Formats: sequence, structure tokens, C-alpha cells
Amino acid sequence: MTAAEYKASEERAKALHNWFCGQMRVTIPWNMEWLRRWTEWMSSGYNGPDLRQVIQYLKREISMGKRNAGSLALVNLLNPETFGKDLSLCQMAKSGALDPDRKLSAPPDAPARPAPGPAPYQPGQRAPRVERSEDGPTAAQQQAEMKRRYDELERLKQNL
Repeated sequence: MTAAEYKASEERAKALHNWFCGQMRVTIPWNMEWLRRWTEWMSSGYNGPDLRQVIQYLKREISMGKRNAGSLALVNLLNPETFGKDLSLCQMAKSGALDPDRKLSAPPDAPARPAPGPAPYQPGQRAPRVERSEDGPTAAQQQAEMKRRYDELERLKQNL
């Protein structure tokens, strides 16, 4: 990278940083760490319009209670891996691919649909408890064991 290219990259990074601070109404002092992060983010192929799209998408998701406000933190946005995922989700939502009412068509050679699982989780509800073998015996197993002990105790009383 030539000195002129480096200077242009640095100016672009600072302009994006100032734009972000203005949009979010925050003051984040410019320093070498932010320059490094912005440069890495830009070298991953992202740009200002991508950033605007993701910020708008995240604000919508936050207002609907689907995302945490921390997802708009600059340190999170400048992580190329998570930014790429958010950009993909944003583009899918924009195209309607995330619409829950959208009918999906299965390819002609698709296997039969598996049996439905438990009812879907609704926001505000407690997540259903999934019992696993490493959690110990299930409630039904505990009840069966208690019944077996009770029956054994009754049998011992009769033999006295």
C-alpha cells in the first residue's frame, strides 16, 4: 500500500467513524485502535452503505425486542465476522426470506417432513425445560422409584 493509498484509507475510516458517531449521537474519541478496526473492517469488503443498512436493521430489531442494544456498539459492529452475519440477516429480511408467513416450497425429491416438535417459544414465556440424561433422573423416573420404595416398605411392614 502506497502512502497515498494509506492516507486515503485513513481519511475514509475517520469519515466513517465521524458519521457513525453522528448517527448514534455518541462521542468516541478517534485513536489508532479505531483506525486499525475500521481498516480491518473495510479490508473485509464492507462500506458505508452496508453499515447504514445494518444499523437500520438492528434498530428495527431492537425496537421489536428481538436484539440487544449492545449489538449497536461500535466494537461489535466492527467485528467483520458478526457484521457479515448481521448484513446477511438484513439482506434476507429485506428480500422477505425471513417472513414467517412466507410459504416454502420443497424440492420435488425432498424427504418427508419430520414429526412436529414442541410448541414454538413465545417471547415473554419461560423456555420449556428439556431434560437430559446428564441432568439426573426425569420426574417420571423419580416418581417410579418412589413408588417402588413405597411398595417395598409396605411389603416389609406386612412381614413384621
